[in-house]
Amino acid sequence: MTRQELNRLIIKELAEAVERMPDQRFGQLLTNLSLNEIPYYEESQVTFNRLIKNEVREAVRKITESLNDALEGKDK
Repeated sequence: MTRQELNRLIIKELAEAVERMPDQRFGQLLTNLSLNEIPYYEESQVTFNRLIKNEVREAVRKITESLNDALEGKDK
């Protein structure tokens, strides 16, 4: 994938985060996506990988939380 294609994917993920978390400030969005401290020389692939890793971690957290709630008999 080219650097430009990766940059577009990163921007797409950021735009989707704006829709999911409309009350957050821009800096909060960047922090929550692990994008708040990107060195200017970091390759887009590294940034994209960090973004995906963060999303996977969040998905696992939500699944684990749901499973724990189900085991404890909590309804959401």
